[in-house]
Amino acid sequence: MTAVAWEDVTVPAGTFKALKMAGITWYRRTDAGKGGAGKIVSNYWFVPEVKRPVKLEILNVASNRIVHQDQTWELLKFRVR
Repeated sequence: MTAVAWEDVTVPAGTFKALKMAGITWYRRTDAGKGGAGKIVSNYWFVPEVKRPVKLEILNVASNRIVHQDQTWELLKFRVR
């Protein structure tokens, strides 16, 4: 993962100043006869005050261009204790 930049990000829980982290993971499967390779592209927006990412984007694409996962997660609500 690489720190990209501080960005304003808006999710259902509000608007935050977040550190965007981005990364690419390349993989090759060899388990149980399931060959294949691909990459997972991840983006995280981490907010120190919330102590976790408030938004995540995950894209998993096989080398044959089949998309295995394309998800966006956003924080719905939180409270500081």
